[in-house]
Amino acid sequence: MERREESRAVIYAKVSSADQKEDLERQVNHLTNYATAKGYKVVEVLKDIASGLDMQGKGLLKLFRLVESRSIDVV
Repeated sequence: MERREESRAVIYAKVSSADQKEDLERQVNHLTNYATAKGYKVVEVLKDIASGLDMQGKGLLKLFRLVESRSIDVV
C-alpha cells in the first residue's frame, strides 16, 4: 500500500431530529478539531438527520461508498 503524508478523513455526524441541528454542528466542530489535531486531512463532512435505526441516510450511504472504494483512510 502506498504511504501518504496525510491520512484522508471523513467526518460523519448524525442526530435524530431537525431540532437538534445545533448538536449536529457541535459534533462536526468537535470531530473536525479532533481530526486536525491528529494530523488528518478532512476531505469531506457528511451529516444525517434521521433515527438511529435508519441505516439509509444519504450521508451514511455515501460514507459506506467512500470506505468501500478506499477513497478515505480514516472515519
